[in-house]
Amino acid sequence: MPLQYLTREELYERIWEAPMTAIAQPLGISASKLSEYAMEMAVPRPPVGYWTKLRAGKGVLRPPLLRRPPGAAAWVESSGTPFWNRTPSEVLADPLPPSPVFTESLEELGKRLASQSLAVDRIPPGRETLFSSERRRRPAPRAQPNHLPSSDPRRAFLARLSAFLAAFVAPPEIREVEPGRFCMQIHAITTELWLSPKEQGEGLAGLWLPSADNTGAKTHFSALHDLNLDAQVPEIGLAILLAAEASCRHQVQALYQRRIEDRLKAEDRVRQQRDSVKRLRERQRREQAERRRDRLFDQADEWRTARDIRGLVAEVMSGSYGKRKTRHLQAWADWALSEADAIDPVKQGGLVPPAQVRKALRGKLSRGPTAATRAASSDLGAE
Repeated sequence: MPLQYLTREELYERIWEAPMTAIAQPLGISASKLSEYAMEMAVPRPPVGYWTKLRAGKGVLRPPLLRRPPGAAAWVESSGTPFWNRTPSEVLADPLPPSPVFTESLEELGKRLASQSLAVDRIPPGRETLFSSERRRRPAPRAQPNHLPSSDPRRAFLARLSAFLAAFVAPPEIREVEPGRFCMQIHAITTELWLSPKEQGEGLAGLWLPSADNTGAKTHFSALHDLNLDAQVPEIGLAILLAAEASCRHQVQALYQRRIEDRLKAEDRVRQQRDSVKRLRERQRREQAERRRDRLFDQADEWRTARDIRGLVAEVMSGSYGKRKTRHLQAWADWALSEADAIDPVKQGGLVPPAQVRKALRGKLSRGPTAATRAASSDLGAE
């Protein structure tokens, strides 16, 4: 099955035209994988019971496809065969992915998100599903709990941070993978953050984000004096959103470049295979010409030998021995002439090989060059 690329707009139209199972089968994937694509691209999905209500003629709502939020994939690739198992011919038959185009820079995105954050007057309380297991990731060891205690100050802070992010993206999933280190799933991107508690007293001392040089956003937040981390949630949330978008754009551009390189490699491999077949056929042609030439030389030698035998018989029969005309001499002459006729290619029709010989010769050519020919070819290549 050829590789297919689905944009957000294409996936949105498909999943609202038919159930997931009907759409996933032609794509060579499962319905759960298609649902995962929808989450990665922030595409709204029909709720449970939507198709039943639609068939019953009840009124159903179709939410619009909003602008791509930070961290959401612009497109995904789908195929029944993993890309690393595809042959060069299949890679060449695959279409190229959409060229990564972003309508606004990261700086412009940061300004837009900052202006939108001003409209978030009241941050709603955190969700109970805040510390659920991460999707599409291997479960953490049992020694690492999935839930933080309700008395842990990090829980209240992360709930507030998650609620702030939910105003821009789907409610993120957060999991503590090791003490103080948290993984946050924002659509197609998994980002990390580190929380440090205060050495004395309650509360948090600081928060660190992975460095993102191309965003220009702040990556270290400290609780100084009366400015605790809760008061810095909007700034922290915007930094996380910018980091997720920067990572998403980097992944899209890297994947696009990798597919271009894969196509160039496939073209090179196909070219090498064609050149190899061409060289093999050229060697076979030379071997066939050499065999025909050797056969011609052999036929010329046999013809000369037959001519010499006939000349010898004629000389013997016309000489002193021939005058006796003995029975033994005549038998010898008849035998010598029959041997001359047997090796004479003109007499035996050997100028064109018999049908079975030609068939055997074609079979030998189809099996490729002999070991000696391969050795000779390698020697020529070495020269």
